[in-house]
Amino acid sequence: MDWDYRSRVDAEDRPIFETDWQSFRVRKGKGETEPLVLTAEYKYEQPGHYQIAARVTDVFGNDGIATVTAEVK
Repeated sequence: MDWDYRSRVDAEDRPIFETDWQSFRVRKGKGETEPLVLTAEYKYEQPGHYQIAARVTDVFGNDGIATVTAEVK
């Protein structure tokens, strides 16, 4: 998760995804994995509009990003 996506850009004005929170599956033993945590919380210090981005990567290295705008009052 990037809680303030698009606030940081590269030299070509493309947004930089900076991981602020992550969850991944951990193998406990043969055939056993710990549950994947799918809930995250973040508290914004200042009111405003924020772009939140979630990046998901599969076992083959393919990834995708979904974004949503949040208004903090």
